[in-house]
Amino acid sequence: MAKKGRLLTGARAKLTISGVPVGYARTISVNRIYALEDVEAIGNIEVEEHVVTGYRVTGNFGFFRLVGETLRSRGWIPSTGANAEEHLLNVLTLETLGATIEDIKTGKIITKLQRLIIEGSNWTINARGIVGEDCNWRAIREKDESEVA
Repeated sequence: MAKKGRLLTGARAKLTISGVPVGYARTISVNRIYALEDVEAIGNIEVEEHVVTGYRVTGNFGFFRLVGETLRSRGWIPSTGANAEEHLLNVLTLETLGATIEDIKTGKIITKLQRLIIEGSNWTINARGIVGEDCNWRAIREKDESEVA
């Protein structure tokens, strides 16, 4: 039987990006995807087998929008620069990030995301609502607590 007190909750999760704790995160999603291709042979209506052709890690971070603090000001997405040329250079030289999700009760790393890059962001203002800013990201690798030393 499962021992009580081991359930991970949002209140216990701590998100850190590039070594900086993110105090106003509101959602985190992590997707591990094994790309599969169907092997379909002539003369068979069923798929013969599935072949793994790739591995992808994607997800979303949702933040509360703080005045004066943006994804750009943190250096997580490129600055638009003074002109198109500078913007392109900023995009091409953007550093990859690392992120961890830690259980603050036990101090254990729950997930470690390696070589993460933010591919897009959006934010919305609602009447009588708290403004959120979301970003979609991709990473090269995700390790869970069974793989992190």
